[in-house]
Amino acid sequence: MTTLLKDDVVLITGGGSGLGAGVARHCLAEGAKLAIMDISGAKLDSLRSELGDEPLLFQGDATCVTTGTIVAADQGLMNRNVLTPVKAGTSK
Repeated sequence: MTTLLKDDVVLITGGGSGLGAGVARHCLAEGAKLAIMDISGAKLDSLRSELGDEPLLFQGDATCVTTGTIVAADQGLMNRNVLTPVKAGTSK
């Protein structure tokens, strides 16, 4: 593990699989604290088994701005340096 992102918070939407999950793995390896949102609870469960209990995983729809804001505020992430590198997902 390196420390490029040590203690930075990275919020990844659409992070349950694919590009978002790949970015999550990389950021975790760089020392970041992760908040990962995906619309699929099953994908988040699978990611939890891989990444462990440290990342904050929550089910929500990235097209609903208030979902991420509410969770971030609830977890005390609002007063931290939060990076949002990925807006992954699919349209309906």
